[in-house]
Amino acid sequence: ERGDFAELFGNQGDEPCTVSTRLLLLSGYTFFQFLDMLGEVQFLSISEAALLNLSLLTSDLWATIFSVLAVGFVPSSLYFVASLLIVAGIVLYEAAPSP
Repeated sequence: ERGDFAELFGNQGDEPCTVSTRLLLLSGYTFFQFLDMLGEVQFLSISEAALLNLSLLTSDLWATIFSVLAVGFVPSSLYFVASLLIVAGIVLYEAAPSP
């Protein structure tokens, strides 16, 4: 990892991404990850983890829809089976009363 870090911030000549741009991007990523964690904590204080996981899993569904429609890549049928099993599991979980 040290080599990767040195490669990221080392000066490699005439690259379009300067060190200051790299630092800005890394800082922005870190800041938005922090905001994401704060948002998840706030969400979990008013709702359940199952709903949070379901909302996080929908991003995979949107990415799959994009890959099918825009790129033309269709995933294996096992992907769709797994997605249905995840949704069925959440429906079963939500059907029972809260512990």
